[in-house]
Amino acid sequence: MAEGAFALAPVIAGVAIGASALTFIAFWAFEQRHKGNQRWWAFAAVPIAATLYGVWVWSALIAPRIIAFPTQTVTLQNWSGPPLTIAIVAALNLGPNGRTTQEAQRLIARINQADPDLVILVGDFTAPGLAEASMEDRFAVTLGLSAFARLEANLGAVAILGPRDAAYGEQSVSRDLE
Repeated sequence: MAEGAFALAPVIAGVAIGASALTFIAFWAFEQRHKGNQRWWAFAAVPIAATLYGVWVWSALIAPRIIAFPTQTVTLQNWSGPPLTIAIVAALNLGPNGRTTQEAQRLIARINQADPDLVILVGDFTAPGLAEASMEDRFAVTLGLSAFARLEANLGAVAILGPRDAAYGEQSVSRDLE
């Protein structure tokens, strides 16, 4: 738990620095209200800075945790069988700087609820720098990867390893996924 809090330290520092800078810009703009030519620049700086700060906070804290479930229907002219549901999971990034074991388990539960016929798992299951991570973090990744054994698909699941998985160890990732 403590290591997870330290992993967020750069984000927390960035939020604090950004909030301070935004406050400074707002005070500066308020002080510029009596100067002729610079006045509109001052008032334009505040919403621009606030927007950039908001985008940064979104990209650092919220966006990495979003798991999208878009659906696409493809109809082939020569297909004569029943419709197939295929789930594709890409770039899971399990590890100390990525997704947690609990997030992987929730993802698997959501996939199973969709009742896919086939699941395709596309590489980069492990987060960058996992090879240098602590044994505790690596064990958590092993648990997260082994959770994929609970996937329920009529035609099974296929996994394709990515470059980060190769750097961590292809055999370890393959064994854990099985």
